[in-house]
Amino acid sequence: MVDDVQVEYFDNKDNKVISRRHWKVEDVVEEPDLKTSVMFHVRDDLIVGFQLMKPRLNHTDGVHTYQRITGCEMNADAASPVLMWDAYDGIGTRSYNKVTNAYSPLFPEFMWSKLKYEAVQQLNINLYQPLCVRTLKSYLQQDKNTVMRKVRPRVRVIQKTHPDSGAQQMICLATGFYPRHINMTLLRDGQTVPEEHLITGELLPNGDGTYQQRKTLSLSAEERKERHDYTCTVTHMSLSNKLDITWVRPRVRVMLKTHPESGAQQVSCLATGFYPRHINMTLLRDGQTFPEERLITGELLPNGDGTYQQRKTLSLSVEERKERNSYTCTVTHTSLSNKLDITWEPGPAPDIIFIAVAVYVAVSVIVVLVLAVAAFIKWKRRSEGQQGHVQPVYTASPVKDDASS
Repeated sequence: MVDDVQVEYFDNKDNKVISRRHWKVEDVVEEPDLKTSVMFHVRDDLIVGFQLMKPRLNHTDGVHTYQRITGCEMNADAASPVLMWDAYDGIGTRSYNKVTNAYSPLFPEFMWSKLKYEAVQQLNINLYQPLCVRTLKSYLQQDKNTVMRKVRPRVRVIQKTHPDSGAQQMICLATGFYPRHINMTLLRDGQTVPEEHLITGELLPNGDGTYQQRKTLSLSAEERKERHDYTCTVTHMSLSNKLDITWVRPRVRVMLKTHPESGAQQVSCLATGFYPRHINMTLLRDGQTFPEERLITGELLPNGDGTYQQRKTLSLSVEERKERNSYTCTVTHTSLSNKLDITWEPGPAPDIIFIAVAVYVAVSVIVVLVLAVAAFIKWKRRSEGQQGHVQPVYTASPVKDDASS
C-alpha cells in the first residue's frame, strides 16, 4: 500500500505478487521475482510467529490472526529504515525501531541469537529497505494524482429517534473524503459540545477509496424538551476553510397557476432552502387533507447552496375551479419547533368584482354630477346678483359767481 491506497498483494494460491491498481487498464508489477521471494520469506516468518503464540496463550481452538505491518517512509526525499510491527490477535509481539534499527521482542519466544539478529539487520539494510524505497518512489511518480488526491467531505447533521424508547441522538456525519484525517466538532447553539459527551465512531472506509466518520450526541430528556440549533463543523485538507453545516428552515409558498391557453389550474406547495433534506409536506383544502394519490410529489432537488427544494402539486378539476376554496400547505422539518402552515385565500369572485366596480363608477358619476350642479348654481347666483345691483350716479352742482349775485 502507498499510504492507504492498495497497489499490490501477494496471492498465496498462485504464489505471486499481483497488481491491485484497478484504475490501470494494463498494469504490471515491477521486479516481480524479487518481490515474490520477499513475500515467501514474510509468509514463512508469520507462520512461525503464529505457531509460537498459540501455545503461549493456550489457544487450541477458534480463529486467530497473526499480522505484520512493515514498510518504509519518505519525507522530503529522505528515506527511513524499514518499519515493522507484529501482532497476534491484536497483541504486539515484536517490532523494529526505525531510528536505531534495533529489534525489540516482546515475548521470550521471539528472542534471536546474535548471529540471526545481524543477518536480519543486513537483510533489511541491503534488500528490504532499497526495494521498499524503489517501489514507493515508482508508485508516487506513477500514481501521484491518486495518492495525493483531495476529496471534499459531504457533511450532514442528523437527528435520530429510537422507534420504541423515543431516545434521540444528534449525529454529525462526514463521508466521502480523502485523505483519511479529518477534524469534526459538534456545536449546540454555537457552543462546542465537550468531547466527553460525544461518541466518536471509527474511521470507516467507503467502497470508492474514501472514508467516513461520525460523532454522536445522546440527548437527555431535558435537551429533548428544549429547542436547540446544532451545527457540525469540519476541517479537512480538501477544504480552504472550515465547513459549517447546520439546520436551515424552509421557505414555503402556496401558488395557484393557470395555463394561459387551456385555463387548467394547479395548486402547488413549494418548500425550498431547507436542510437537512428530509421534509414532510401536506396540502389541505379548507382544512381537509388531500389523499396522496391526488397529488404529484416532485423530486427532492438540490439548490446551489447545499439546501434542498421540493413541491407537491394538485391539478384542479372543472368543478373545483368554480368553487371558492382556500388551500393550506403544512410543513414539518427538523429545523422547525412546530409545523408551519402557509395558506392561500381566494380573491373576490368575478361577479362581486363587477358589481363593486359598477357601484364605484355609479357613485363616482353621481358625485361628479352633484359637484357640477352645485358649481353651476353658485355661478348662476353670482351672475344674477351682479345684474340687479344699480350703481349711484354722481353729478357736480353749479358754482355761483359772487359778482353776479
